[in-house]
Amino acid sequence: MKILIDLIRNPHECHGGSTDHRYTVWKRIGDELIKRGHDVFYHAVNTKAVNKETTKRLAPYINPGPRAKRGRHVIPKVFAKTMDLFIAFSPYGGARKTLYDYCNRKKVVTLCYEHSWLRNSVLVDPCGVFSDSKYYDSINEIVQNQDFDRTATENYRKELIDNNITKRPQGDYAQGRKGKPLYGSGVPLPEEKFIFFPGQVEKDLSIVRFSNETLLGMIEKTLQFAKKKKLHIVFKPHPWAAEGSSVHGVRHIRSYCRAREKEGGFHTVNAPIYEIMKKAEYTVSVNCGSVMDNFITQTPVFCGGKMYFTNTDAIMYSTNIEQGLEKIHNKDYDIDLMKTRQLQILSWAKKNLLLLSNTVEENINRLSRHLDFNL
Repeated sequence: MKILIDLIRNPHECHGGSTDHRYTVWKRIGDELIKRGHDVFYHAVNTKAVNKETTKRLAPYINPGPRAKRGRHVIPKVFAKTMDLFIAFSPYGGARKTLYDYCNRKKVVTLCYEHSWLRNSVLVDPCGVFSDSKYYDSINEIVQNQDFDRTATENYRKELIDNNITKRPQGDYAQGRKGKPLYGSGVPLPEEKFIFFPGQVEKDLSIVRFSNETLLGMIEKTLQFAKKKKLHIVFKPHPWAAEGSSVHGVRHIRSYCRAREKEGGFHTVNAPIYEIMKKAEYTVSVNCGSVMDNFITQTPVFCGGKMYFTNTDAIMYSTNIEQGLEKIHNKDYDIDLMKTRQLQILSWAKKNLLLLSNTVEENINRLSRHLDFNL
């Protein structure tokens, strides 16, 4: 079987790549598949050595070989016709989208992946990410039909909280790529009751493609709502925004936060996320991946944009922001059902995501669940 794996090594990942192991996970899987007799090719952004080797090995299949375009290698479409499986990083733009769409038209089996919600994890899906997922409409039923061990999941949840293990480092370990304290570090949580709003990258795909509401628009609506209810807002900026990076145009978020802080009732705090969630009245976000931290802390959360779990009982979701805020504030939900579904999703994630801590054999088994054949 000929397999092309589109590797992503992100040198700009928050915390210097310390929690983003997509490249490592897929390279291990690819190398093992080669040992099993598969013909595996790598296409890697920011990794010239891998691309050079791939170019050499592609020669028997195509003429000419992969061409360079703007510093990145683009696999010619002619090669796509010969592939049996294409594993692509989130294919929503540029050359990746062109090749991904082409493979789908030619009936090449495709999988895509993204950095996932748990520490050192990778999400795999046959159709896309967020609400494009193959499992978007069925995940609520899938997690109910799994072999669910509530005690084991509670113990896992407690282990994560006790050791402050989240997708990204928290507290004293939350530093920018240059080792500097993040914006909001050392600021205490307010004594007043508050709504927690976790930050995202303003121009991130999750917001631009999957939400009708912008990040700042959602914060503003939540802030006005909070004032009516005499609540404060605690905003924890995304690490890129917190360190003042210009990546994706997030630097001005700091200016926005400073302006709102002067008005009162708005606090930019870089405390551990579990601590904030447990002290908050509830969490509000556009469609932040930190909903998994809500599941771990068993706390209510409202999203105004679509994401993987907006079609489940684990969160509240509405595109009518004001109406959604009223419902979560008035506790118009079944808290016992919400907590149970949150635990079931956590259990499912632990058993189905590709994890750096898994053996390569286990990750390949998990990968095969998305295919009609075994690798």
